[in-house]
Amino acid sequence: MKDDVQHPSISDQRDDLDGRIASATQKTLELGHPLPQPQQDEPNDELLLLYLDDRLDGDRKAIFERELERFPYSQQRLDIIREALGQSQQDSPPPQSAIVRLVFAFHKGVQQTLSYLRGNAAPIHVPALALRGESGDRAQKAHCFQHAFDNHEAIIQVQAITDEKIELCLELRQDGEKVRKGRATLRCDGNLIESVAFDKGAADFRGLPAGAYELELKAAGQTVGQLKLDMLPCPA
Repeated sequence: MKDDVQHPSISDQRDDLDGRIASATQKTLELGHPLPQPQQDEPNDELLLLYLDDRLDGDRKAIFERELERFPYSQQRLDIIREALGQSQQDSPPPQSAIVRLVFAFHKGVQQTLSYLRGNAAPIHVPALALRGESGDRAQKAHCFQHAFDNHEAIIQVQAITDEKIELCLELRQDGEKVRKGRATLRCDGNLIESVAFDKGAADFRGLPAGAYELELKAAGQTVGQLKLDMLPCPA
């Protein structure tokens, strides 16, 4: 019997994907996160798709991941394409041990206070993590936590700043050493906010309004765990 079902052509599928990539790119720009300027020898989308589909063999994949570190534009593009493909929704959920949950109350007003309510990470007292370009003079406002994944350890710092926004800083360690080949990807309501490489062992996010966030932590291309961060706005 002849199959009367109309299947989309390869061209139609690629047009649909291109449309979704354009939509995801526009969302990123609207959220105030401009893309870095592309370089002349950036990887093309076909290569990025092969990588996302896990169709690069071991040696080629390792070479690609090393090369990708030189291209901030392609790193951001990779996250946008992943968002367009809905890959994060297709992945099986991580075990509960791989999820950090932290809940805060954010009191706005002249005397701003970020109050820790509950979570499954251990509060610790350590010197404030150094944000990029910051002197760390707001250490008294920082909340610090420690959480152990299978073979990694995360140090998480959350602190309020004076313009009713919040800063988040993380360190990821393995065997006591800071992870320097990793990435932290932040989303809010399923939308990509920013994807940051661990710079000298740390990744930070600034200017976050109160809200619910999800942060995916990766090391050497593999997902280490997730951070679910709820910052509940409260009246002054």
